[in-house]
Amino acid sequence: MREYRNERGTRLRNSRGNAARRELATHKVAERLITSNLCLVCLRNLGTVAAVVAAGATKKTFNSMLTIEDYRKWLASFEAAGIPAITTDTSARIMAVVCVLGNNEAMVFNQKFLADKDYICRRFHLRGGETPSAEFAATLRGYIRELEQAEELPAWAEKLFRERYNMKIYL
Repeated sequence: MREYRNERGTRLRNSRGNAARRELATHKVAERLITSNLCLVCLRNLGTVAAVVAAGATKKTFNSMLTIEDYRKWLASFEAAGIPAITTDTSARIMAVVCVLGNNEAMVFNQKFLADKDYICRRFHLRGGETPSAEFAATLRGYIRELEQAEELPAWAEKLFRERYNMKIYL
């Protein structure tokens, strides 16, 4: 069994180490936030998220507990700390669906989707005359190609938008 310690050196115990890893990860994120001189509001937002995660909340419970303003603050907290809130792969999938199937009216009215889209555009420099990240652009091209060649909507696209945004998309 692996041994975990927090920032004070106190040994964290758990039969599988899950709670210990969660607590350790929470402290590491808090350290990065403190060293980046963020405001107390960001720390409080992240503390709320860490408390929800530590309580063992499922993804569905977590999403229902946050208002859209809390969610935007949560994204801003991670962005300010330099920690990705949405993985590169998930971001590329979301933007590929927007590029290929962007004519869905539900996308315009879904606030969580719009918050994620804005976050992705800022993180990967997709606005105006900026040069996007090369890694992200290559991943995005692959997913766009897959969507354009598909005769029916890939399962990953349908599942992503159904679970993340409670949205049905069509090819």
